[in-house]
Amino acid sequence: MYIILLYLPKKIPPLLLYLCFSTIVTMVDISIVWILHRIFNINIVGANTIGVISGAIIHYLLSIKYVFNFDYGISGFSIYFITFLFGLLLADVLIYIGNSYIFNSLTDNLNFLLSKSLSVVVPFFYIYYLRKLLYGLAKKHRESKVLKK
Repeated sequence: MYIILLYLPKKIPPLLLYLCFSTIVTMVDISIVWILHRIFNINIVGANTIGVISGAIIHYLLSIKYVFNFDYGISGFSIYFITFLFGLLLADVLIYIGNSYIFNSLTDNLNFLLSKSLSVVVPFFYIYYLRKLLYGLAKKHRESKVLKK
């Protein structure tokens, strides 16, 4: 796995690599939410929050270095965490609206699948471009500090 992560990301465009990492994380996320909500009867928003947080930890470790080319550290983690919170809020709002209003006339399984899909797809693009912007600004700020010395 380490060898794949060492060489493969350099050959894949950042958005596509972000999509690959997000797909892996989404499978983990959906599995957790499905198990918690459907088997353990945990409220869908609570189950979604647990699934998203679990996935975010994995995603942070992969994407900050290989997609955004940023070091692990306080500033990188802060950007990731703040954008994660916005994305989590958006995902929870979307899964609630999808589950309670948009897809509520469908079967439980289809309602879940479509609601969860809505809560994954919309935040995906929002968070990617927001992180790209913020990591870029942080790099420029860091470079300007180095030049001033």
